[in-house]
Amino acid sequence: MSARLCATCNGIFTGPQILRQEQPHHKTLDGFRQAAARGCYICGIITRSPSWKTVETSETSPESIWYLTPHSIGPPGWLRLVIDAGGEESDWEDTGSDYDDKFLPLFPGWSFTIELVNDTNGGNKVNEVPTSLHDPAMLQVAKSWLEECNRGHLFCRPPNPSFNPTRLIHLADENSARLVLTRGQLTSHKYVAFSHCWGKAKTLKLLQANLQTLLNSIHIDDLPTSYKEAILITMALGYRYIWIDSLCIIQDSMEDWTKEAAMMQDVYENSSLNICASAAAENSEASFEFRDPAIISPPEVVSSWTGLEVQTYRVADAEMFEKEIEFSPLRQRAWVLQEVWLSRRSLSLTKTQFWWECKQKIACEAYPRGMPSELIHENIARDMHERNEMCRRTQSLSSDQIMSFEHSGATEQEIDRQWYDLVESYSNCGLTNPSDKLIAFSGITQHFCRKYSLVDDDYIAGIWRWQLPAALCWQTQKHGPTHRPDVYRAPSWSWASVEGSLHFTLHNENIEIEKVKHLCNVLDIQLHYANMRYKTGLLNGGCIHLCGQVIGPLTMELECSTGGEEIRDALSTVRWDLDEIMDSGDDAVTYLEKLDPNVSGNGFMNNTTRKQLHGVEENLRFFLLPILRFEEDGQDLIRGLVIYQDHDHPDNMFQRIGFLSSMEMSQKALDQVLRKNIILF
Repeated sequence: MSARLCATCNGIFTGPQILRQEQPHHKTLDGFRQAAARGCYICGIITRSPSWKTVETSETSPESIWYLTPHSIGPPGWLRLVIDAGGEESDWEDTGSDYDDKFLPLFPGWSFTIELVNDTNGGNKVNEVPTSLHDPAMLQVAKSWLEECNRGHLFCRPPNPSFNPTRLIHLADENSARLVLTRGQLTSHKYVAFSHCWGKAKTLKLLQANLQTLLNSIHIDDLPTSYKEAILITMALGYRYIWIDSLCIIQDSMEDWTKEAAMMQDVYENSSLNICASAAAENSEASFEFRDPAIISPPEVVSSWTGLEVQTYRVADAEMFEKEIEFSPLRQRAWVLQEVWLSRRSLSLTKTQFWWECKQKIACEAYPRGMPSELIHENIARDMHERNEMCRRTQSLSSDQIMSFEHSGATEQEIDRQWYDLVESYSNCGLTNPSDKLIAFSGITQHFCRKYSLVDDDYIAGIWRWQLPAALCWQTQKHGPTHRPDVYRAPSWSWASVEGSLHFTLHNENIEIEKVKHLCNVLDIQLHYANMRYKTGLLNGGCIHLCGQVIGPLTMELECSTGGEEIRDALSTVRWDLDEIMDSGDDAVTYLEKLDPNVSGNGFMNNTTRKQLHGVEENLRFFLLPILRFEEDGQDLIRGLVIYQDHDHPDNMFQRIGFLSSMEMSQKALDQVLRKNIILF
C-alpha cells in the first residue's frame, strides 16, 4: 500500500498477483480526476498527459483496464504496468489538439515501471520536492549535478577550454548585462550556452543598428521569459557569461550569420553547460508549467500479494524521458538537434522538473542520482556505462585520448548507422527558414569529421562519399505533408532537398550489408558551394553522374513502351512512392525548370524556378533507376529511384521525384536493360 496512490491503484498490489490478465481500473473519467485531485501519482500522471486530452474530447468513454507483466529488460522482480483507457486503437483519432508535442502518440494508454527497491537503488529518490525555480533547494539540485560532473566526469570536459565565441553576454547582476566582444582578449571566459525556441513573439535581437547600444547595456527586464530563466540559473550556478544566438549573432548580416553558424560545433561543444528551455514553444513562455511535487518523485508502495513475500516497489512513469525531453517543443526544432548532440552537458527546463544530461549521466529530480538504465535508450545507457568504466580505470584523459576512445573500433557500418540515426531524427524536426536545412546540421557534420578523421571533401550534400550510391535510397515517411521548398537548397537526390520525415533503406538490421549488391556506379559529383570556406553549409547547386540501367519511360499506370515481356512482368511487382505529398494527401511532383546550360558541368542552379505537377492528373513520363539488390525476409528485392525528365532537358538529365520501394526482377531480365550514363541534379 502507498499513501500516494488511490484505492484503485493500491488494489493492483493487493490480493492475488494477477499477471498478463486485463483487470478493471476506474470506470469513469471522473474517477481518474478525483483520484488525481487527492494526490494519486498514477492518476495524476494520466490526467496531465497529452493523450488524456484525447480521452476527454472523445465522444466515447470506455472503462479503463490495467495489465501487469514482468519487465522485459529490467532486473528480476521488476514489473511493467499498463493502464489502458482506449479499447481498440482504431477507435481513437487525432482530435486536432494543439498540444505542442506533435510526435507523441495520442492513443490513450500509459506505461509505468514497477521497480523493486533494494540496497543498490534505495537511495535514488528525493524526499522533498521544491515548489518552484525561485526555491534555492531546486537550484541546489542542478548545482550538485554540475559539481559532480566537473569533479569526476572526464568525458564531459570541453575539448578546447580556451575557446571564446565571437560575442558573449556578460551578466553584471540580476538586472543588467551587456554584449562583449572577445576578439583580442587573452583570457578565456567560462560561459553557458542557451537552446530555446524563438517562436513568433517579438524579442530583442542583435542588429547592425543596435550593436553599439547592446555593447553598452542590456536591461534584463526587457528580455523574454525563457531568457530570464536561463540568466537566473546561469548566475545561480556561478557563471557570468552566457551565449544566446539572437543576441550574439548579428541577425541582419548574412556574412556574420554564415560565419557564426559554421562555428556552432565549437560554441556548444566548449560551453561549460547548455541550458535548454525544453518546455517553451515561444521564448515568452515559462518553464515548469505543470510542476506538481506530488507527481515528480515516484512513490514507493509495499506489496501485499497473497502468498508472496512483502516487497517495496517504486512506481515510475516509464515514458517520462520521452514526454518531457524527446517530444518537448524544443526537440522539434531542427537547430536544437546539433546543439544538444554537441553539448557535453545539458540542463533542461521541462514542464515539470529539471533534467540533467551529460556524457556520463542522465538524471532528473525524480531520479537525482541517475536514471535507471531500463528507463533510457539501450545504446545511450551502454555508452555511458563504457565511459564510466574507463573513468574508473584512469584518473586523467587528454582530449585526444577521449576522441580516440569515442571512435575506437568503430566500423564503417557503425558510423553509417549513427549517421542515419541522426539524419532520420533531424528529418522529423522543423525549420523556420527552409534554406537552413544543411547549415543547421553542419555542426554535427564537422564533429563527425573530427571524431572519425574525415575530410569535408567527402561530404556530399548530406551524404558521405563512401555511402554512395546506397545512401541515395531514402524514402519519405507518410506522417504528413512532404515537399521540396521553392528556394533551392540541395540536389533532388539528397535527403536535404525534402522537408519531411524520411528513412534510409540500409538503416535496417534485417538486411545483411555484406550481401547488398550495387546496381549502378557513381562516375562524378559536382557541387556548387555558396561559400567554399564552408563545405558543410549552404549549396547553390549540385549534380551526380551515374551509370545505371534506366527503365522507361513509364506512365503513372506503369505502362512501358520499351523492353521485353520479362521487363513488363517485373513492372507488375513494382511498388513506389513519390517524394512529395500535398496537404490534401494527394501525391505531387515538383521539378526545376530553366536550368543553366552548364549545369551538367558545375551543378550551378542559377535563376531556376520550381514547377509543380500533380502526377495523377497530368501525362507524367518517368523512369526507374535500380540502385540496390538484396534479400529481405527471403525475397529478392530491388530498391532505387523514380526519376523524371522534363521535355525541355537533354535526354541524359533527370531529377529525382520518388522512391522505388520494391521490384522483383531477375538478373536476366535486368540485363536486357542497357546501361546508360545519366546526370541527376
